[in-house]
Amino acid sequence: HRIFIDYVKKWYSKIMPIIKKRQIHDGGNIIMMQVCNEVGLFTWLSKQADYSSHCISMFRNFLTNKYKDIKKLNDIYKTEYKEFLDVHPLPDTVSEYSSLEELAMDIDWHEFWRVYYLEYLKLLISEIKQNEIVLQFYHNLPGWIYGSGWEFPVNITMYNELSKEYPSIILGIDHIPENVSYKNFHDDMIINEIVWAQQGARGPLFGAEFQAGSREHCVVTFPNEMDLFYKASIANGLVGWNYYMFSSGKNPADRGLFGPTFYWFSPLDEKAQEGSLYPVVKKIGKFLNIFGKDIVSLQKKSKICVLFYQRYYATELAKNINKEKTNINFDPVKIRRAAYFDGLMKVLQLLNIDFHILDIEVCSKEELDQYEQVWMFSCDYMDEHSQEKLVEYAKQGGNLIIFPTLPKYNLGMKHCSIIKDALDISIEKVVFLDVPILDIIDNKGISVANPVVTYEFEKNKDIEVVLKTNKKEICGFKSRVGKGRILTIGTYLGYTSEEHLKVYWDIITSFGKITKFADRNKNRLIVKQRFDGDFSILFVGNYYNETEKDNIFYTHPVTGKKITISLNNKPLSLPPIYGFLSPINKKLISGLYLLHITSDITNIDITDKEITFKIYGNRLLTGEIAFSGENVKCIDSIYIDKQKVIMNKKDEYYFANYDHNENEQTITIKLK
Repeated sequence: HRIFIDYVKKWYSKIMPIIKKRQIHDGGNIIMMQVCNEVGLFTWLSKQADYSSHCISMFRNFLTNKYKDIKKLNDIYKTEYKEFLDVHPLPDTVSEYSSLEELAMDIDWHEFWRVYYLEYLKLLISEIKQNEIVLQFYHNLPGWIYGSGWEFPVNITMYNELSKEYPSIILGIDHIPENVSYKNFHDDMIINEIVWAQQGARGPLFGAEFQAGSREHCVVTFPNEMDLFYKASIANGLVGWNYYMFSSGKNPADRGLFGPTFYWFSPLDEKAQEGSLYPVVKKIGKFLNIFGKDIVSLQKKSKICVLFYQRYYATELAKNINKEKTNINFDPVKIRRAAYFDGLMKVLQLLNIDFHILDIEVCSKEELDQYEQVWMFSCDYMDEHSQEKLVEYAKQGGNLIIFPTLPKYNLGMKHCSIIKDALDISIEKVVFLDVPILDIIDNKGISVANPVVTYEFEKNKDIEVVLKTNKKEICGFKSRVGKGRILTIGTYLGYTSEEHLKVYWDIITSFGKITKFADRNKNRLIVKQRFDGDFSILFVGNYYNETEKDNIFYTHPVTGKKITISLNNKPLSLPPIYGFLSPINKKLISGLYLLHITSDITNIDITDKEITFKIYGNRLLTGEIAFSGENVKCIDSIYIDKQKVIMNKKDEYYFANYDHNENEQTITIKLK
């Protein structure tokens, strides 16, 4: 809006000169600058668009550039517009799509908003640069809402045009889970991976708003939850963050949304007095001072990929889909949380299976081909190019799992069944089961979601049946396509029972053995390992509110051997809502490596005669420090707070166990 932009320029004229003389390259202390904050947030939350004349004019220009000829638009919309100036989007008052044409029209409306946000941010960037600001730019994305991140993918789609136009802009993540638990532990990793799918190696994963407290006093955040969240974020690839808020504050009189105080449970209160979160932040900071340079290069190893399709999330203004009038049986807005976010991707993490996420529309054939197994959450419509890419992946030898249906329309809602045709399906039906219970592979009585898609083939079609209805209708099958295979599942499982975990595992392993670099025996603890050459980081987390005992395994980054924590042959006992990060194979001196440790390291001091570690740990967790290397015999003795502890040997490793007391402790390694 012209008046708004005029005020932006006035504001910039005052604030930019202050920023300009404090930029990092001129000796100042400003290293980055946010262009704007959470653009599109209120459109998403209110589901209301801008219908001003200026905005509608921009929309018509967008359609003109996309279709060129009004006849092409009329063919898609089934309209009789004389020119683009006559076109108007569906109003907010319309509550549902009553035809395929209306859905196609609204796909264009959502696509336009991505251009709209780009044009706004381009304007701001231009104004900023005119003020001689050359800092690294970033833009913060709205993310978690009420302790869950399942809506985050909606928000990142708003910036896909921004990423194309300005690939150097870092996408900042709004990482505020409120309370961390078994319910939302998986959101952290999924959010990071989806940002990586859009941003890729162009920039680091950066938490622009990284939770440190709560904006609502009724949402109490506890230090142990944040400690676990911070460690998990590192394990999930985050390499930078800005604490929000680091301190509480006082609002000006009659200006506070929640009253006089702003933010609670922060590391510092409004008078800069240390709170209970402050020691956690300080401890994490010390850990990063030691291992930060190692952590930024760590990578996850995986041969499994879950594809992200932005069209199923470009829905901030979406309306209900009338199934009878559109023949759309699987509305992505209605099923994506249960089937995809809290279903497939949560289960993969519970099964401790590492995976990457790629954007199907932008990833290259070479990127896709490096994965042995690819999962595609698919609804009734998908663009032609993406369908072709999936078929080509299978033809070249890949293993594709696609669910809960096969696309039958393109984005213009014209018939397009490229994947279905590649599978030689002759008849496809959508049925509703009175009791949606199916036998899947060797698993009996598994609950699934309605509706269910059934398939029929030519008599000579060679397929492996995976799912059948109680009427013996095929609703899941594996078929050869070129050199590879496609497993089609005509429903989705979600994740509501323990049996679902077994079904997913059987589906995944039906294509071959899965390599796990770090693991445990039970599906309770979360274990992750990231690598960089000879070094790695191991994360072990317990999101349950009770102590969990299990054996933990990880892979030595050099030898490839599987190593167990604990080396004393006792299961690791991990306290409730607690986790630790252990460096694996960290070089200390020539020939001597820190193999692993169950404590939080805050300092390492090395001299000719001894190596000293400053550590913290939960008193319910047995401490274990282990060493390896050809020079491991140079260790003479080990002390914890000046008390000598027994040094043990298992295989080629030396280790010692000790008790934590929840205060800073000192481990001293005397060298021969």
